[in-house]
Amino acid sequence: MSSIILRPEAVSSSSGFNASGATLLNRINDNNTGTSVIQNNTSAAIAISDFENSSNYAGATIDSLVISIIGKAGRAGAAQVGCELLNPDEESIQEQTLSFGGSTSQQNCSTLSSGLTPTIIDGMILQLTPNTQGVTIFEVFITVNFTVASG
Repeated sequence: MSSIILRPEAVSSSSGFNASGATLLNRINDNNTGTSVIQNNTSAAIAISDFENSSNYAGATIDSLVISIIGKAGRAGAAQVGCELLNPDEESIQEQTLSFGGSTSQQNCSTLSSGLTPTIIDGMILQLTPNTQGVTIFEVFITVNFTVASG
C-alpha cells in the first residue's frame, strides 16, 4: 500500500477568519505551522473545493483516506471544528467534529475506507465549520492510502 498527502488547491468560500482567498489558502496548505488563519468571528466557515490531484493513484484501488487539521483553540481555550467531506456530486460521505485545546496539535477524522475511487478523490470538497469558541488553523491535508494495480 502506498500513501500520498493531498493539500488544498482552491478555497471556494470562507468567512470569519483573519484572511480569505489566496492568502487563506497559502496559509493552510504550505506545510508550515508558522503560518495560520485565525477565527475572528463567532460565525466562521471554510469550503475547500479542490485538492491536489495525483497521477500516483490513477487506476489504483483507493484503500482509505484521513482528513487532518493542525490547529489550536483560540480565546476560549477549547474549540471544535466540524468537518464534512463531500463527493463530486456534493453528497456527504463523512461528517465528524474535531476538538482542539490550547496547544497546537494535529487532529484526525476517523479513517474513511469505503466507496472511494480516484474520481471521488479528485473531486472531493471539504467544508470546515468551527464552533463559536475560536480556532487557529495552521494546516489542512488529506492522507490517501492506495494500492496500485499489479500487472
